[in-house]
Amino acid sequence: MKVSLGSYQCVIQREEYDPRIYSDSVLMYHVKQELNQQGHDMVKKLMCADGHLVSEGQHYIRDRKGRYAVYDDQYAIRLAYKDYNAYHPVILQIQRSE
Repeated sequence: MKVSLGSYQCVIQREEYDPRIYSDSVLMYHVKQELNQQGHDMVKKLMCADGHLVSEGQHYIRDRKGRYAVYDDQYAIRLAYKDYNAYHPVILQIQRSE
């Protein structure tokens, strides 16, 4: 899995020998693991548990210090893991608090 973190977008690309993923939660977990390996300090949480007014099942990844968060802005209309499994790039939004 290739994960590149830009200023406003996080692009996820499946590589040839990556396993299939069967839920958005697991996809976010693997993205978090990859970002932590790159030196970021990220945690995966339910957005509603942090007080955001969104669906109860929507996960996101945020910096432990709260400087930025990575989330799927198209959560209501697509399943990101299906695009990932089809080798399409998955683009997630980054919200910065700075």
